[in-house]
Amino acid sequence: MLGRSVRQLQLGASDAAPRSAAGAEVVGQPITVAFDDATPHWLVGGRTGAGKTVFLLDVLYGLAARYAPTELQLLLLDFKEGVSFTEFVPTERDPSWLPHARAVGIESDREYGVAVLRELREELTRRADLLKRHGVTKLADLPAEHRPPRIVTVVDEFHVLFAGNDALARQAVDLLEELARKGRSYGLHLVLASQSTTGIEALYGRAEAIFGQFPLRVALPGGSGMLDPLNDAAQALRVGTAVVNTAGGAAGANTEVRFPDAHAAGADLATLRHELFQARPAGTRPPIVFRGYETPRLAADPTWAALRPGTEPPLALVGRTVDVAGSTAAFRLEANPGRHLAVVGTASAGVDVLRSATLSLARQQAPGTARFLLAPLASGTTDAADDLAMTLAAAGHPVRRLDAAALRAQLAELAAGPGGERPGGPSGAAAGSGGDAPGRTYLVVFGVDAASGVLAATDPATFRSGHDDLRAVLRQGPAHGVHLLGWWRGLRRLGDDLGGTQNRDDLACLVALNVSGADLGLHLGWHDLGYVPRDGRALLVDRHDQRTTLIVPFVGDGGDA
Repeated sequence: MLGRSVRQLQLGASDAAPRSAAGAEVVGQPITVAFDDATPHWLVGGRTGAGKTVFLLDVLYGLAARYAPTELQLLLLDFKEGVSFTEFVPTERDPSWLPHARAVGIESDREYGVAVLRELREELTRRADLLKRHGVTKLADLPAEHRPPRIVTVVDEFHVLFAGNDALARQAVDLLEELARKGRSYGLHLVLASQSTTGIEALYGRAEAIFGQFPLRVALPGGSGMLDPLNDAAQALRVGTAVVNTAGGAAGANTEVRFPDAHAAGADLATLRHELFQARPAGTRPPIVFRGYETPRLAADPTWAALRPGTEPPLALVGRTVDVAGSTAAFRLEANPGRHLAVVGTASAGVDVLRSATLSLARQQAPGTARFLLAPLASGTTDAADDLAMTLAAAGHPVRRLDAAALRAQLAELAAGPGGERPGGPSGAAAGSGGDAPGRTYLVVFGVDAASGVLAATDPATFRSGHDDLRAVLRQGPAHGVHLLGWWRGLRRLGDDLGGTQNRDDLACLVALNVSGADLGLHLGWHDLGYVPRDGRALLVDRHDQRTTLIVPFVGDGGDA
């Protein structure tokens, strides 16, 4: 019987090889490998089509068949366009899942990979505290009732995580090295799989220190780079076979194994998965799945579903965070100066982000307790504003449409307040609307920069420009329930409307779409921002919280308010 103190696995029968780990031929016998102090982490390599995915599935099912979800958890990341781990998550076709899977990333972002490593480091810290409280130095020495499950993290095509030599890659390297050095004592194990470990710029000068913590090497056909340069045991491997080496790739510690063909084993593995699913402990939750190609929708978001009137401070929901928990990306619109939302970029996703933020805010207001002023100024935004206005009105909220001139007048009214007071007044009434008006005002502008000419003009009576009133609203409005949700089509235009970088804190919440990281860092006054714009992604920035987070913006129909 296999020992239960370490995570052991029987691979397929061993082929006749020139030399086994003991120096004798091993024919037709299972080989047992373990995640223990001797081989806490594994490196797996092979060319495309060599059977790497099949091997990893064999490993994962072997572990899951021997250990309960209370003993073993899996974090699975796939950085390539493939389906390596999709069978472990519920789908419309098959609602079952592998109960051991805690989180699964499919076509993962590098940022998601770093989030997983960061989550593991936090888990390492929690376990270190747990061991200190019990006066032990290893997870296995903890009393069984206090022992958390071991965690095996598998990263397929891990070299993608370290692509380039930017701040994100450097952060990934730092996290990986710490986890590789310390993880064994705390039951945290890593399996890194790729075609090669060479040519990774971010690992320059540190590869030996990191990969030296991975004594178990698995070389599939084309994976000789996983072994020592003097070890040629993998040179003539056939598909379906591999060399398992437990001495960091050194010659003389090789065992050649074969593993099942994917098609032959597919039905058996599917049966096993369903058996494990049926036997899962009560209360087991499905894995949190990050699909890099998927676009989230507001109506399907759990935070959206939980919103109720009276939420304080109100939350503006804008997307899903690229993190392990799959949390909702949101801003708190508190009463502090600057708590407004700016969406920046030429991408049409700006319209969807504004719509999602507006609908989520409306959902937190009882009918008639907030008014929405909609200004579709940018070309092509009229239909979106009309649709949003109808949805808000159907939910019982007062709605008014503004053109550029009306926006200018409304800003003057909001800046002055009723009777020359600040917006809202002590009773919380909206500016310029009387004492029985709704308590909050949301000014939603699709293309604020389209009104630049109108806002730049100075009122001959007051000598104030529209920009003066805009800046007054940004500073004073939140204290009286007035918040701006605006889309700007460029950072320079946003900076001009704010009146320069000295006023950038007047608009603290920002969603950056297709704007360069260098320009964004210059606008924010932050160096080494490390943001690379791409389709389907945005950077959430909260200046007050000093927070930047990669998000997947909500798209399409946001549901009903």
